[in-house]
Amino acid sequence: MVEVNKSVTLICHNDNVNCNDKNNIKKLLECFGSVTEIAESEIGMGSELTSCMPGFIGAIFKVITDEAEKYTALDKKQIIQMVIETVYGTGKLLLEKEMTFDNLIDRVARKGGITEEGAKIIGEKLPEIINEMFIKTLEKRKTITEKAQKEFV
Repeated sequence: MVEVNKSVTLICHNDNVNCNDKNNIKKLLECFGSVTEIAESEIGMGSELTSCMPGFIGAIFKVITDEAEKYTALDKKQIIQMVIETVYGTGKLLLEKEMTFDNLIDRVARKGGITEEGAKIIGEKLPEIINEMFIKTLEKRKTITEKAQKEFV
């Protein structure tokens, strides 16, 4: 995301970093996108939510476009373009209107409607997959971290 100045840089500071230094570091890193300060103990999940997320999002939308192709005469390129433009517009709407995901769902998924039906299935089945994804990726991060610590000690 650095390529388009929309990255999320995670930082954590120890007690030796003063406010002035924190602000200077933040200003420097903001040239790449946004900067979020988190506790060092949260770097693993923070990385899953930022560094890994483009790959996760790509994997999810690849499944969506592959499955959509089975139900339409639209060509793959059209499907992909429609999904990308919709994802872009959705992200822009969420950011600019400071909406939550629940606000967005309520706005689009009308009672008894098509979107409500699809969102219901996602809410029922996707959490298990996402939970498994986080378990596996956080386990892998722990293994890699432990290996790196052994090699650099």
